[in-house]
Amino acid sequence: MNSPATINWFDDINRLLNEKSDVRSRDWAFMDSPYPLITICVCYLYFVCKAGPQYMKNKKPYNLNKIITVYNAFQIFACLAIIYGMLSSFSLTRFGCESINHSDKENSYRVARWTWWATLLKLTEFLETIFFVLRKKQNQVSGLHLYHHVSTLSLGWITTKFAPGEPTVIPVVLNCIIHVLMYSYYLIALYGGKELQKKIIFWKRSLTILQMVQFTIIIAHIGSSLRSQCTAPKPLLILMLVNILINYIMFYKFYKNTYKKNKKLIE
Repeated sequence: MNSPATINWFDDINRLLNEKSDVRSRDWAFMDSPYPLITICVCYLYFVCKAGPQYMKNKKPYNLNKIITVYNAFQIFACLAIIYGMLSSFSLTRFGCESINHSDKENSYRVARWTWWATLLKLTEFLETIFFVLRKKQNQVSGLHLYHHVSTLSLGWITTKFAPGEPTVIPVVLNCIIHVLMYSYYLIALYGGKELQKKIIFWKRSLTILQMVQFTIIIAHIGSSLRSQCTAPKPLLILMLVNILINYIMFYKFYKNTYKKNKKLIE
């Protein structure tokens, strides 16, 4: 049972975070406190790493093709909606530094709101890992997969909490474009059979390359924003940069181990 001192400590942290947060996002769903985010991430990791595999140990894999079809289609349309929403709300005039407009003006508010929707979409992506577990594809629940999902959701939450707006446009739009291609591939591969999967294997490899290209562009974008004359929030940009670099390294190792080794074996 939590002591009054512990409860007060949690309340103090939450109060401090709210004081520093963007006033526009304080009352949005999932944004009031970091504790739901932490709870969801802990439960997610516990289920996909321990509880889920134990539950499936003596069971046959579930056939989730219909559910996964709906899930993939939803992700595609949601990403397209976010791309349209972001680009119709904000005109990109330059690459790099974009200051945040914290006002309630229509376009600035819409960009902030679409940043929030993008964060909620990252929350739904946890289902992908749960599907792996229920289909007994535990080999796909890798460290890269888990880190990517948890870090992306967490960073999305932090961004929406403290600085939703203009600096997020390029990273969010790029990420959604990649995900449209990725979930389109998943949708085709799900029903294509082994022959079709062999024919479109280049697409899977290309998606990993495109992920790294995306990271490179975002790194350049953040680097430009870190210039001293840019008023974008530096701590958030540094956090984003560190996370992107970690993701880039992990994706490159995956690409090297998966595709370069396979190429050598074929040769």
